[in-house]
Amino acid sequence: YRLEAMIGEGGMAHVYRATHLGLRRAVAVKVLHPSLCHDPKAAARFEREAYSASRLKHPNCVQVTDFGADPRGTLYMVMELLEGHDLSKELGEPWPIGRAVDAMLQVFRGLQHAHEHGLVHRDLKPQNIFVTHNHDGRRTYKLVDFGLAKILEGAETDPGITQRGLVFGTPLYMSPEQAIGTENVDARCDLYSAGAIFFELLAGHPPFRAEEPLALLHQHVSAPVPALPSEVPKNLRDVVNGLLAKHRDDRFATASDVLQALRPLRGRPAPRIGCPEGVAATASSSQLAQALQAAAEDPKLLHLDGSGSATPPPVHLADLAPESPPAPSPSRPPPERFEPPQAAPLELAFRPEPEQAAGPPVRPRMIPFLLALFVATLWSARGLFEVALEDVVPAKLIAAGLRPVHVSALLWALVGIAGLATWQSRSRR
Repeated sequence: YRLEAMIGEGGMAHVYRATHLGLRRAVAVKVLHPSLCHDPKAAARFEREAYSASRLKHPNCVQVTDFGADPRGTLYMVMELLEGHDLSKELGEPWPIGRAVDAMLQVFRGLQHAHEHGLVHRDLKPQNIFVTHNHDGRRTYKLVDFGLAKILEGAETDPGITQRGLVFGTPLYMSPEQAIGTENVDARCDLYSAGAIFFELLAGHPPFRAEEPLALLHQHVSAPVPALPSEVPKNLRDVVNGLLAKHRDDRFATASDVLQALRPLRGRPAPRIGCPEGVAATASSSQLAQALQAAAEDPKLLHLDGSGSATPPPVHLADLAPESPPAPSPSRPPPERFEPPQAAPLELAFRPEPEQAAGPPVRPRMIPFLLALFVATLWSARGLFEVALEDVVPAKLIAAGLRPVHVSALLWALVGIAGLATWQSRSRR
C-alpha cells in the first residue's frame, strides 16, 4: 500500500488515502499511532475493531479488507475508501421528516446486520455515521469505527481490554446503562444512541445538553425525554420515545422491530446526484425504454412503479365510494398511521392528438325560415293572394316580367328555400 494523504485523525489512529499497488485500487488505510502499537490493550482494541468490521458485509457498514503490521510493528487496517463526510457536518437544523426517516432506516439496517453477526457498536454517534453516495448516486449512510464494539458470543472471544465499571462511549448519545457503567450491555444500547441521533435530526439539537459530562450522563439516566416539535407526527414521536426509554426492557428489542415500526413512516427516496430537489427517479434507463415501447404500442397514459411495470392511472379519492373502516380490536385502540406526502411516480405521458371534426359545425338556419313563414301566413290571412308585386313595389324597382307575379307566391317560394336549407343542415350534422 502506498499512503498518499491523511484524510482523518482520531485519538488512536490516523486514516490515509492509499493505493493498493498490486490491484491499483484506491483504499483507506487506518494506522494505529506508533506510540500505542506497543500498548497491549490499545493493540488488542485495534485488532478487535478490524476483526469486528471484517465480519460485516452490508451497504450500510464500512467494509474492512485487510489487517496487519509492518516490519516495525505498526498496526494497520485497510478499508473501502469512502468519499463524503460524517453526519455531524449536517447537524444544527431540523431535517425534513422524510429525509430523517430515510437516513435512520439505513442506520437501523446497518445495526440490524451488525447485531445479527453478534456485534454491538457501543459508540454510535454522528461522527461514526459516514454520508456518501453509492454507484447509483443515492445518499448512503454507513456505520464506521467499531473500535469499542463488543462481541456477544462470550467472554472467551471478547478480549479483556475494558475494565469493569468503566464508561465507554460519547456522553451526548450514551445509553443509561452505559452511563452507570453496566458491564453486560447489549444491542439495545445502540438503539438508544440511534434514538438520540434520530431526535437530533428531527429537533435540530440532541435530546440532552449540559456543560459537564457528568451532568449530561445524569440526564440520560434520570431526566425525562424532551418533547419533539409539534410538526413531528405522533406515531413518529412514539418511535423515538420508544428508542429513548430509560430502561432497556422498555425499548424496542431489536433493530428489526424498529424497521418494522418505521416502514409506514418512510419518506420519499433520496434523490440522485444531479437531480433537482424534490425529484425522485424511480425507474432505470432500461425500464424507461421498455415503457416507451409499450407506450408506442398502446397510446395511453402509463405509470411506472419501482419495478418498472405499467400500472393503471391513479384513481382520485373523489371517485371512490366511501368504505367503512375495519372495526378496531377490543384489546387495543387502532394505531394512528402517518402517511407522509409521497413523491409522484415517474410518468410517461403519450396522448394521441384529438380527432378534428370534418368541418366547422353547421347551424340550422331557422330564423329566416320562421320569419318567412310568419310573414307569408299574415299576408295570406289578409286575403292578399291576388296582390301582384307591382301593386306593392314601385314599378321602376322591378323587372317588367316580375310585375304580374303575386306576392304570396314569392313568400311561399322563400319558405320553401328556407325549409330546404334547414333540411340540408340537419342531414350534414
